[in-house]
Amino acid sequence: MLHKIRKAMGDRDERYKLQWLIEMDETFIGASSEGNKKKGRGTEKTKVVIGVSLEEDTVYFTKMNIVDKVNKEEIKGILLKDVDENQTLKTDGWKAYSIADKLGHEHQVIKIDGSGKKAHQIFKWVHILAANLKAFIEGTLHGLDKKHLQAYLDEFCYPQLNWGLNRRFF
Repeated sequence: MLHKIRKAMGDRDERYKLQWLIEMDETFIGASSEGNKKKGRGTEKTKVVIGVSLEEDTVYFTKMNIVDKVNKEEIKGILLKDVDENQTLKTDGWKAYSIADKLGHEHQVIKIDGSGKKAHQIFKWVHILAANLKAFIEGTLHGLDKKHLQAYLDEFCYPQLNWGLNRRFF
């Protein structure tokens, strides 16, 4: 029954698109296999792209998508599916996000290296959501198989279940 509810949540959220200023970054979910020391985009953990719709530092919507690789093709698919036309995208400058310009979005690239700030200071909401998501998965579910992860991401992004961050002003 819970899987059906999560599916309904995901289906409902497909009606909404991210607008205004959109922070976008990726996070990695799960444990590495023994002996694999790769971190970041090279890890074998499950890659999740997070998009957060902001207006004046207020979160309105979030979208989270599992991707096989954080590359231009995957990002293009997410932007076409989840982001309204002609929006402003704020990213860390990873080359895959450069596709945003070609799709008509304004792309604000903020390089973390050399900025004197940490990633969570520049991309506040994406990092809060990623930390809350990981706490939800580890603390509540005690781990999760990749097979069901997208359904749990849909639940997490649904209104009021997202620690009061999502759609609280609608």
